[in-house]
Amino acid sequence: MLLPWWARTVCATGLTWLVAFAGLAVQHARGHGFGIPPLGFVLIGAGCLIVAALIAIAWGQDRDRYLDALSVTTSKTERMQAIAAVRRGPVPENPRVREAAARMAQIQLGAIRGTRIATVTFSLLVAIWLFQGVLAALDHRPGEALLNAGIAALFAFALVSAPWTRRRLQARVETLRSTDNPSL
Repeated sequence: MLLPWWARTVCATGLTWLVAFAGLAVQHARGHGFGIPPLGFVLIGAGCLIVAALIAIAWGQDRDRYLDALSVTTSKTERMQAIAAVRRGPVPENPRVREAAARMAQIQLGAIRGTRIATVTFSLLVAIWLFQGVLAALDHRPGEALLNAGIAALFAFALVSAPWTRRRLQARVETLRSTDNPSL
């Protein structure tokens, strides 16, 4: 999250290209070939770049929030200690490190709090991929059925792990804030 803008853009571009090419590889593996004219590849590439730019912008906003949370620290060592203390480990004794860790944990907690839309979306994705898996199984394509079931399982895991993560982060924020925290 604390990467510079160009590194975030490269990561986001790589991620979107990976997803696009995985989709094309699945189509090719199904025996449909690529079946996409050259202009289609250009449009897929342009779409990937647009999505990558949006992801990089969103990551940039998160980076700004994290840097603001880390502003109470005075050295790189303190910043690294705060980042390490966000999720686990002993509560830092340094009040600046403890405050920065609590702020960062609060930012992460805020990002997963409003997950009603995500819950509905992930539930629908699980249902869609399971339905695709059942259709593939009924059509005697076991490999595709297993792939679809695996993708559904990934979405289901993300769906059920969000409340657990939220509870752990809330407990960590309370632990970091409850320790004697003199004014900075």
